Amino acid sequence: MSCYNYAVGDKLPGQLSAPGKEKPQKRVKMQQKLISIVVPVFNTEKYVERCLKSLLSQTYANLEVIVVNDCSPGNIEELLQPLMHADDRIRYIRHEVNKGLFQARLTGADLAQGAYIAFADSDDYVGSNFYSGLLNRAEKDLSDIVIGRTVIHKQNGDQIRYTLHDASFNFDQLTGREVQEHYFDQKGNCYSWHTIWNKLYRKELWDRCRPYYDQISGHLIMTEDIAFSTPLFYFAQKVSTAQNDCYFYCENTSAATNVEKISFERFSKNIHDMTQSFDFCENFLTQVGSPEIYLADFQQFRDKYARIWGSLGGSFPSASMASAGSPARRVTTLPGSTKAMYSLAGSAIAA
Repeated sequence: MSCYNYAVGDKLPGQLSAPGKEKPQKRVKMQQKLISIVVPVFNTEKYVERCLKSLLSQTYANLEVIVVNDCSPGNIEELLQPLMHADDRIRYIRHEVNKGLFQARLTGADLAQGAYIAFADSDDYVGSNFYSGLLNRAEKDLSDIVIGRTVIHKQNGDQIRYTLHDASFNFDQLTGREVQEHYFDQKGNCYSWHTIWNKLYRKELWDRCRPYYDQISGHLIMTEDIAFSTPLFYFAQKVSTAQNDCYFYCENTSAATNVEKISFERFSKNIHDMTQSFDFCENFLTQVGSPEIYLADFQQFRDKYARIWGSLGGSFPSASMASAGSPARRVTTLPGSTKAMYSLAGSAIAA
């Protein structure tokens, strides 16, 4: 793997020792289940301190926070130095080259030591009881996946709860085939199903899915969460919801997945990414002998995304579109990042 791995307590490049300062002891009993939280970083230095402090101040303290620097151009190592010095729960790894969000999540997950694994985007933050609520539900129900609540933090400071997405999780728990039926039957209409930052996963489930993810070897950003979530929900035997503290998903116009004023080069890259994600999911379903109904539902998922991205492609010159190929055949997601997708959902009230 082309990366540098800095374990807990290691100095970052250029970091000076601080003589006489001891690292604080962990604040939890060792018998509590460890949660590994993977935080990829690329061009989000402006927000990463807020994110990490929200994770480190969780009421459930038996955490390890794995920060993956995906060759970010900013000063992430400088920002991490005081945080790592003050809290030994932070682990750090750096890619030598930018590999994209999908590979950055995998890098962090491969280092995870916890009984449970979670993911947080470095420009977001979480409420102080978020992981405590998810873990309590996972342990009580013996769930493979627990889905938490999401609040959208807009750039003007407003915080919005989208009841359309909350309504999609109007169940206490799903078991057996109910899990797959609910995931595929929504056909991509509710993005909270496939986002991976609003959930807690049992590590045993993740490990079962992990070999399939090696089938994606390239740079992938757009719709990487669909590629992750499809095997996870296919193999999960129990899924619960938790009406607890929230994950705050923040608007960020500089995010890698944001497509406001998108260039043709970015559009073409997104087409490539989304095609790669959907092809992977369809191949996975075929490999595992999925029931035909799930394949049919997933095709509708893909068709919907193709129609909308095909419409977005109409804003570019025809010659450029011809060089990118037919969006109707290749495209796989809605215009915009997941943040923009939530905005398209409507039915919003202030949180």
